[in-house]
Amino acid sequence: MVIGNIGIRVTPCTWKSKGYFKEGLRNGKWEFYYKNGKVWREGTYENDLEHGHWKTWYENGKLLNEGDFVEGKENGFWQQYYENGKLKNEANFNMGKLDGPWKSYHKKGQLMLIGEYEDDLKTGLWTRYNEKGQPLETGSYKIVIYENMLITDHSQNANTGKV
Repeated sequence: MVIGNIGIRVTPCTWKSKGYFKEGLRNGKWEFYYKNGKVWREGTYENDLEHGHWKTWYENGKLLNEGDFVEGKENGFWQQYYENGKLKNEANFNMGKLDGPWKSYHKKGQLMLIGEYEDDLKTGLWTRYNEKGQPLETGSYKIVIYENMLITDHSQNANTGKV
């Protein structure tokens, strides 16, 4: 049985990644790095699968995204950010599939899009907003089973605001 810390160096002073192995599989905390040595991504593995809370950063050090994994699949609440630090997207996952509320934001922080996913498919009412917060368009989705395939049926309302 092999248990230990291992790192992969790009140059004598720069790490590409470092973490722990147990019986040949990644286990425990791992960190991955940009060529400049700054942390790119960090989180925990269990039996070579991402598990627990993970974070990813832009090369400038600002947070890019964060959320949880279960058995290598996104699970629970995730957030993604613009390079300026403002929130870009919020989403919920259920074992790797989008499931629940979805929100997207403009670069300055105003709500841009709101809707919902079910089993990785858009469902229900979706609304897109301009940077002033005025609705631009709305549409609705429903999940339809067609010849053993799940598809979404989309209907769109006329623009509700001026573009």
